[in-house]
Amino acid sequence: MPAYRQAAAQLAETQREFNHSIVRAPFNGVATQVSKLQPGQFLPAGTAAFGLVGTDEVWVAAEPKETELIYVRCGQSATVTVGAYPGRVGQRTV
Repeated sequence: MPAYRQAAAQLAETQREFNHSIVRAPFNGVATQVSKLQPGQFLPAGTAAFGLVGTDEVWVAAEPKETELIYVRCGQSATVTVGAYPGRVGQRTV
């Protein structure tokens, strides 16, 4: 039985270490600059490994022509497309 208890203790310690190795972001987002990281790279404490850009809210700066806004009213939804992401469409309220 001592070998079983030792193996169970090792398993429990490994599980504890694994649980503490998972990093969770405080908000939904996309990790940036990940390509700069190398496998096995050491980062000193307090060094940022990558950036996190939130995806829950998006700010769109647009400059439509006044003639295109004749029938637009507050509260209407708008379809937003971005050239950098072809095929993806966002729906927002104006």
